[in-house]
Amino acid sequence: MSKMRVLPGLERAFLFFGALALVCAAGCDSKTKSETKLEPAISESAPPAGMALATLEARSAMLGAHKRGFDTAFRRIEAQLHHARQGRHATRPAPEDSQILSLVFSANVQGELEESGSSANPMGGFSRRHTLIGLHAKPSTDEAQKWWGRGMPTTTTSFVVDAGDLLFGSSTLDRQAAEEQKAGEIGAQAVIAALNRQPLDAFNVGELDLVLGLERVQALRKTAKFPFISANLRHVDGSQPFAGHVVVKRGKHKVAFIGLTKDKPRQSEYYANRSLKVLPALESYQEELLKLPADVSVVVLLSNLGMSPTRELVEQLNAQSLAVNAVVVSNSNRLTTSPSWVGSVPIVEPLSRGKYLGKLDLYLTGTKEGPRSIAYANAFKDPTERVRAYRRAWSGYFKAREGHDALLRELETLRMTPGGTSEKGARMEALEAQVAITQQALDVTSGVVGEAAMQVGTLESMIEFGEGADWAELRVIQVKRGIDEDTGVRKVLDQWAAKR
Repeated sequence: MSKMRVLPGLERAFLFFGALALVCAAGCDSKTKSETKLEPAISESAPPAGMALATLEARSAMLGAHKRGFDTAFRRIEAQLHHARQGRHATRPAPEDSQILSLVFSANVQGELEESGSSANPMGGFSRRHTLIGLHAKPSTDEAQKWWGRGMPTTTTSFVVDAGDLLFGSSTLDRQAAEEQKAGEIGAQAVIAALNRQPLDAFNVGELDLVLGLERVQALRKTAKFPFISANLRHVDGSQPFAGHVVVKRGKHKVAFIGLTKDKPRQSEYYANRSLKVLPALESYQEELLKLPADVSVVVLLSNLGMSPTRELVEQLNAQSLAVNAVVVSNSNRLTTSPSWVGSVPIVEPLSRGKYLGKLDLYLTGTKEGPRSIAYANAFKDPTERVRAYRRAWSGYFKAREGHDALLRELETLRMTPGGTSEKGARMEALEAQVAITQQALDVTSGVVGEAAMQVGTLESMIEFGEGADWAELRVIQVKRGIDEDTGVRKVLDQWAAKR
């Protein structure tokens, strides 16, 4: 990837933050260092009456000023990063010079059959989703361009996938009343029936899909007209309940879809209680790659790991030069309106409950020699996540400091209050115990700031862009009321609704 120098204002901002971080990392909460560097000192000797309280109040005011300054500076940094992204001087290849693969995707549907959300702007529903996918196959029509946007490529090879957490909406459905479980199971059957009218090319089995047990999912698979996949899901005896991948040949392309189920569930015994186990994602992906045909042209990962773990996985794949050309994520319920890039790999996720439908167009230029020959010109090494992590670290420190100082002020106020009662003594004793606890929180958050500062310290070059000739273009659109309902899917949904 080619490098782009950080904007001067950005450099100054990070130097400023880095200096403060070094102060904090050097001991912003130790009695010997921080209180002489960043905050007014409180003397160990007995101060004049009211002096300690005044000092605490002054420190609180200073902390508030620091916090407001940080919030303003971070907003400016994120705005400058946005402008840097927009300033990339690269051009999407012309459709006539490209082979275009369109990946229509969903994730985190969570068994939601109908529209949901606010009454003012409800979104979602399988009947409208079906209409949108049908329109995608007719890109030249006015109706398609009305919803999918102008400039859609008119000649594409299209695939439709779901990245997981499709069937059920809760990881605790198995603990709910029998009627709730029955309604959930009927809803999952309705999801399959609706999708069968427009079958997926691949469905990755997610954590939530397994809430009622593997047997229910396997029963649903028997009625489905599309493949269920997971490369790392296992029976306790080590056997594999689903294929780890599916290869779809369409037009001139063979596209491999590899599925990964979340390996660190919300409940530690979630899989064990269902006589299942989930293997580590990296090793499972490596093994699945070895099973792919040699003539596969594109590899797409459907990841139920969530956004952050998926980014970490893709970094590991890139470090080992393992093929992955695009990733669709589930389980973190994020909305990516532009790809989250790791190296030259675009990662996308369409929020939840079917409110959005995504489309990732891959413009592939020239003669390709397999998945590793694909490189996107608009790939973008985005430091935004690290910047936000740095901001969260400081926010955690500020919160801990504010809580700690509030206790100190209350304690000092009680000390200045004349007289002694048992209630006062008990309250002071409780406050002193809480001060000790919040001091520990300060120590922890100070360490987090220091670690985050080291990450920010690597951002001297700040931004890198891709050097390839290919292109990945994302569109994520709302599934909303103005879209016509498909009458066939509407009929299916009504039939299943009557059974609930």
